[in-house]
Amino acid sequence: MASFVLGACAVLSPAPTSTPLSATETAQPEIPPTEASAPQGETILLWLAPAFEPQMPAGQLLSARLAAFEAENPNVRISIRIKPVSGQGGLMAALEAAAVAAPASVPDLLTLAAGDLQHAAETGVIMPFPEDLIQTEDDGWYDFALPPSRYEGVSYGLPFAGEVEVLAYRKDQYPDPPRSWETILAEPRTLIFPAADPRARFILALYLGSGGELTDENGQPALDVTVVEQVLTFLANARSSSVLPLAIRQYTSPLETWTELKANRSASAMAPMADFLREGDSQTMAAVALPTRTGQGIGLAHTWSWTMTESDPQRQELILDLAAWLSEPAFAGTLTSALGYLPTSQAVLSAWPEDGAVALASSLVTITKTEPDQRLQDAINPALIAAVEAVLSLGEEPAFAAQAAVNQVNNR
Repeated sequence: MASFVLGACAVLSPAPTSTPLSATETAQPEIPPTEASAPQGETILLWLAPAFEPQMPAGQLLSARLAAFEAENPNVRISIRIKPVSGQGGLMAALEAAAVAAPASVPDLLTLAAGDLQHAAETGVIMPFPEDLIQTEDDGWYDFALPPSRYEGVSYGLPFAGEVEVLAYRKDQYPDPPRSWETILAEPRTLIFPAADPRARFILALYLGSGGELTDENGQPALDVTVVEQVLTFLANARSSSVLPLAIRQYTSPLETWTELKANRSASAMAPMADFLREGDSQTMAAVALPTRTGQGIGLAHTWSWTMTESDPQRQELILDLAAWLSEPAFAGTLTSALGYLPTSQAVLSAWPEDGAVALASSLVTITKTEPDQRLQDAINPALIAAVEAVLSLGEEPAFAAQAAVNQVNNR
């Protein structure tokens, strides 16, 4: 059976529940791998995010799937290490360090988030995937899935899940689901979002959901002043009608605002879908896509992919076999359902269990966009965050704050 090994900075969660891939980890000493009983042969080293720790639901599913792969390939042993998502000892940092200082410890296959995948492809520490495995012509892929796995037109990963946020709300507070700005403004029911989120996910969703673009005709970062003004006007109206409390300025992540909603300190809140599905009370709570002016809704996906470092053609064949084994739709359906993340294709969604979670996922997959890459976020997020602060805290007119945001981006 595949042996699970914690990386130098991984940590076991205190409770047997699934953990978002973006969870922050605390350092722990590395535990040496145990010897497998399989005959000596090929060893595949797999690095995984914390959601796949062996006591987690997704980790248990993955462990069984890897054991089945070993049974199909008796001379193969799979060794696994759990790594934090970011920071020192995290997946990307550890991969770069190992590639320079300890090539023998570089993983054959690993999970990488969109931004890290782009960086890894640019620096050459991961290898391209064959296009016939990705099958980009397959209409079953959702729009948010494939772009983050490609770099300069080449596939460097096999997308398997999309981390996304939703608007969770208390059913007794909303006669109609808060899908539109109009519904949210109809009565002074408190909505909270992390206004200090460095990824500006809520603000970006409002902007993109209103048709805003993030680049000009030359591909340079840019904002549409009209759309920014529309977003800021909505927020100003929400503030003046007591929908938005000033306290939103202290929140830095959707996990924090979700915690406030669970404590009954808000009527609705931005929340990670995974946490809502795992912890939400279906009797009193529900969730929809992030609100838009029209009520269509929008999601922003932080996509995760299987990526490969092996360059030897013979070894690559084995690694790609494992990647395909882990991406088989029936298994990928149960895995993404256990994670609470969006599936990346229609075939995978069709394998989800028939429950309330599949209804929410189905409503999101076709309206979800790819979260902007880090280059765009670095250029645009500070301007949007400053504009929201100016309107909500300083009382600036939305038109003035919108023009200031556009000027800040254009003058970088």
